Amino acid sequence: MATANQNKDNSKANGIKASRTFWYDDFPVIRNASITFIFCILVAITMASSSQLLLDKELDQVKSAQVQKNTSRDKFQKVDSEFNEIEHFQPHYLRLTQQGFIGTEQRLHWVEKIQAIQKSAALQPISYNIDEQASFLVNPSVDMAGLELHGSNMLIKMDLLHEADLLQFIEQLSANEFNDVQRCKITRLPNAQSEKLVPLLSADCTLYWITLNPKAVAADSTPTTGVQQ
Repeated sequence: MATANQNKDNSKANGIKASRTFWYDDFPVIRNASITFIFCILVAITMASSSQLLLDKELDQVKSAQVQKNTSRDKFQKVDSEFNEIEHFQPHYLRLTQQGFIGTEQRLHWVEKIQAIQKSAALQPISYNIDEQASFLVNPSVDMAGLELHGSNMLIKMDLLHEADLLQFIEQLSANEFNDVQRCKITRLPNAQSEKLVPLLSADCTLYWITLNPKAVAADSTPTTGVQQ
């Protein structure tokens, strides 16, 4: 009888042991430790991710600051270069402006200069005609920096006592000016006599007055005609 009961108890014990599971019997023992471990892992991952994000942000800020530094340096170098160019070319620009090459046409100045030359050199009467201003075509590869090259055709007719009178007139007219003599034709006057102070020759000349000015500047290009006695 005792042996039977002992076998029964062993069978019960074996049955209990056979039905034991990890989740219901073993996990509760390590549950708190497991939760703590997982929590620590999550915290570590979060901190690592946050640190990486902060590092990336700092690196982006460093790169942005470097770009701004380079941009500021380039701007400073450009301004410094432009200042040096202005300092170098300004005297030339002012000289060209004073000579009438840069800016609007100075037709009154041209007429006054013809009058002054005719008077000082005691030349024969001079007639002139200035055509309407025209734009010159410039090679598109040339950077005109918003400027445009203009020219006005001037026809000059004058009687001469001697060929040297024409050379003297052209030389004085072109002094410190920007004009280009295209052609001059000298003909002997009919019935000309070799008498003192009597014109023997007649000259017809064509020249261009050249100016450089912004495209927006509208110059007075009305044809001009006159005679200097």
